[in-house]
Amino acid sequence: MTLCMAWIRENRQEKELVMATDSRLTGGERWDNGVKLFELPRMDCLLCFAGDTFRAYPLILNSISSIKFDSNLSSLHTDILDVLNYLVDLFSTLVGEIKDPPENDGDFSVEAQFLFGGWSWREQKFCIWRLYYEPELKAFIHDSVNTNDDVVCIFIGNDIEEAKGGLETRLQDAGNIPAGALDMEPLQVLAQMSRDAENYQSIGGAIQIAKVYQSGSSEFFGVMWPSVNGGPTFLGRQLSEHDMPPVRFFDPDLATILEDALPENLNEIDKVLYGDEYEFMMKCYPEGRLKAEMSDRERKKLKKLIQSVAYRKYCSDQLEVREVADEQANQ
Repeated sequence: MTLCMAWIRENRQEKELVMATDSRLTGGERWDNGVKLFELPRMDCLLCFAGDTFRAYPLILNSISSIKFDSNLSSLHTDILDVLNYLVDLFSTLVGEIKDPPENDGDFSVEAQFLFGGWSWREQKFCIWRLYYEPELKAFIHDSVNTNDDVVCIFIGNDIEEAKGGLETRLQDAGNIPAGALDMEPLQVLAQMSRDAENYQSIGGAIQIAKVYQSGSSEFFGVMWPSVNGGPTFLGRQLSEHDMPPVRFFDPDLATILEDALPENLNEIDKVLYGDEYEFMMKCYPEGRLKAEMSDRERKKLKKLIQSVAYRKYCSDQLEVREVADEQANQ
C-alpha cells in the first residue's frame, strides 16, 4: 500500500503544484523501490496512485500510451480538464472490460485510486483531483479540490488521518495555521512516516517527488535517503555514481533542494572579486546575512556568482601554489 499527497506550495508569492509519494508496493510480496509517480506525455500534469499495483499499472500504462499517440491530448493547447475527462472515461472502459475477476473480489475496481493534477490554462490555476471507482455507477469518477484555499493538501492511501494530524501539528508549530499557506511541510511529514517502520508498515521506501510550474512545465527530483547523509535515490531506486540522472536532489528532513542551498552568512564581500555585481551582492547580504525575501531569479543569479567567484579563487590559489613550487625548484 502507500501514502500519496498533492498540495499547492506558495513561496515568495509564487505557486506550484507538488506531488509526492512513498515507494512501497505490496501484493504477496513487498517492493520498496516501485515507481508510483508518473508524468503523462505532456509537461503540465502529474499522476500517482495508491492501492494494488496489478490494478493501477495497466490503467496508467494505457493512459500514457493513449495520450502519447493522440496529437490532440498530447498537445498543451488541450487543457488538462479535457485530459481529466479522458482519463475517467478510459479507466471506466478498461475496468469494464476486465474478464474473469477473482470470485471473492466483489468490488474489484475500488482497489486503486489516483491523484491527478496540474496547471489549467483555461482556469488559470492549479487543479487537483482524486480519481476513484464508484461501484454503483460502475465507473471511475473524480473529486475536485478547491485549490483557491490557502492550505490545500489532498491525501490517498493509508494512514491518512495520521498524516493530516502530523501536518497540522507541523503547521501549528511553525505558526502557519489558520491563515498561512503551505510550503514543503507535507514532504517532511511523508519522510517521517516513510521511515517509521514500526508504526507505519504500509508506507516505506524513498520518497518520490515532482512539481508542476505555472509555466506549464514539470520537474522530477531525486531524494537523498534516508537522510541528507544517505545515498541518492530517484523514483524510489537507489542510484550509483555512474547512473545519476540530471535532476536536483532534496534533503528529506529540511525539504530543501541541495543545489539551491546558499550560504546564510557572507561577512567579507570582496569588491575586486565581484566587480560590477558588488552592489547586487551587498543587497543580497545586508549586514552579512542572506536576506529572507528573494525571487527565484535572484537566487539563481546569486548561486552562479558565488560559484564563479569560488572557481576563480580556486584557480588563483592553484596558480600561487605552482609559482611557489617553481621558485623552490629553481633555488
